Amino acid sequence: MRIKPNTYFLIFLLVIGIIFVIYSSIFQPLQAKLTGIIIGLAFIVLGVIQLLKEIAVERKPVYQDTKEQLQGGVGTRVFLRRSAILSVWVVGFVTITYLLGFLLAVPIFIFSYLKLHATGWLTALAVSVLTTAVVIGIFELFLSRSLWGGLIFSM
Repeated sequence: MRIKPNTYFLIFLLVIGIIFVIYSSIFQPLQAKLTGIIIGLAFIVLGVIQLLKEIAVERKPVYQDTKEQLQGGVGTRVFLRRSAILSVWVVGFVTITYLLGFLLAVPIFIFSYLKLHATGWLTALAVSVLTTAVVIGIFELFLSRSLWGGLIFSM
């Protein structure tokens, strides 16, 4: 079995998650400790899940290999277009967060991203609601930390 670059990156993220959990345990306020530990554990759990998927599942390409892909990956135009699209999504999320607040930006962003990438209505809605509930549960209720309320709603 050949180890892919993705696998090395996942191992790197796992190490970062472990270091984050260990380092955050020395913080003095309990809420600071818990925030670091939760984020580090999220890195570790998601990294382990993805690593197991990488190891267990042999992926077959959905597309036909073209000469361009076989010779050296995607072309410069495709790379730049994909990078521009990703940048627009990130800037959009930051802008929505700044204007409407974090708790409104998360479900709007997740729902719109999933719908524009051919996900069903029910799945997009369920993932948006569940993610927002987890964020509220962890930060607002468990850690008693209020997240950014937005420029519009803080006036």
